[in-house]
Amino acid sequence: MRHTRRFIPLRRHSRQVIIFFMNRHISRLRDAAGTLTSAFCVTFGIQTTALAQIPVDIELVLALDCSYSVDSEEFSLQVLGLSDAFRSPEVIKAIRDGQFGRIGVSLIQWSSYQSQELAIGWSLVDSADSAAVLSARIANMPRVTAEGATSISGALAGALDAFQRSPFSGTRRVIDVSGDGRNNSGPELAILRARVLAQNITINGLAILNDVPTLDYYYNQQLIGGPAAFTLRANDYEDYIRAIRMKLLKEIRSFPVSDRGSDEGGDFASLPDGPVLPPVQ
Repeated sequence: MRHTRRFIPLRRHSRQVIIFFMNRHISRLRDAAGTLTSAFCVTFGIQTTALAQIPVDIELVLALDCSYSVDSEEFSLQVLGLSDAFRSPEVIKAIRDGQFGRIGVSLIQWSSYQSQELAIGWSLVDSADSAAVLSARIANMPRVTAEGATSISGALAGALDAFQRSPFSGTRRVIDVSGDGRNNSGPELAILRARVLAQNITINGLAILNDVPTLDYYYNQQLIGGPAAFTLRANDYEDYIRAIRMKLLKEIRSFPVSDRGSDEGGDFASLPDGPVLPPVQ
């Protein structure tokens, strides 16, 4: 006698139970994928607007001048100075001494109002190892923005766009502008400055004086603003290597500033003059 299988339909409540567990499993998979995506974005500096949950002591946008007045050697000195700064034991200690012990950093290159590029995406720095990774990325960074006029207002606009992509939630948000000239392209600087300050973002300046000897006064009067804002000066691009390390220390530590001028003494007087070079492998 031949036996045939009989199809017994699932009862309604049984189907509902199965659907419930399937949906819960899918939800868990989505959550796990989101967590992995968040970690990947932070580790490799990928920009995303969906994540703003990682608390840091400071969200810092480094804005690097790449206008016509900056030749290839001067660009290389800026890269050397920034790369070296993130290997500095003083800078690493300042990061670790913060409330959260970590900061978020990105870097834009800027020239004319049409030329701003996010050259280094958002990166988490919370240890000597992660600082060394960022240092290496900066050291190997090419010049990616087109040469052009000097649009500090464009640099501020590019920094605001970078903050929109940040996966971090900073106790403070700071734009670190380095440059060697006055704003001569794009909207009036006052317009973008006001837009930045309205979002409680601090603007600090590093004025490189090789072309405009009074540029630090211009930065003080026209550029910087926000909580504890300050300007430091570098006499030329070689001096930038010293000045940017001082500037990062001051931003990360968030020292109160009594005046809005250069601060060449005090806590920074004991810093070494030369770059901190990585150990020979």
